[in-house]
Amino acid sequence: MVITKEIRMKPHIFIIFLSMLCASCIESGLDKIEDFSNAELVNLRFEHRFVYKQASAVPGAPPIEQLAVVSLPTTVTKDNSRIHCRITVPAAGSPGFFTAAERENVTLSAIICLANISTAATIKPVGGAPLFGKLGDFSASRRYVVTAADGLTTKEYEIECTLIK
Repeated sequence: MVITKEIRMKPHIFIIFLSMLCASCIESGLDKIEDFSNAELVNLRFEHRFVYKQASAVPGAPPIEQLAVVSLPTTVTKDNSRIHCRITVPAAGSPGFFTAAERENVTLSAIICLANISTAATIKPVGGAPLFGKLGDFSASRRYVVTAADGLTTKEYEIECTLIK
């Protein structure tokens, strides 16, 4: 009497085996990537965000709340490591949900800053400066340090903002 045991490979084991088999293929023929030593703060832009309440299409239903984002046109002037941002608040109605009352709520003490930096670099706030992408206070000058991808090159920037309404 011959007893045979059927061997079935589970799909996830097969995928792991196949990825281990092909791992060496990934490394062959690729150019060596250089370490970037640029630590530049390339550009800054600002936004005002608020909760916009829109009437529901269903009678008697509560209003629909959504996050509204208004881009604040910004002129950036660089002088070595000093950056001045002239931030303009758009007119009410531009975009349509941006009312005159909401326009008055735009201040340097409660805006969001977004930054472009050198490839693969990192940026860190200094001395209580707000994080980029989060609501922050830019009513006073703020400092940031950009570290290049090489991990060695750093550059410190001071950012000053002026709000034009």
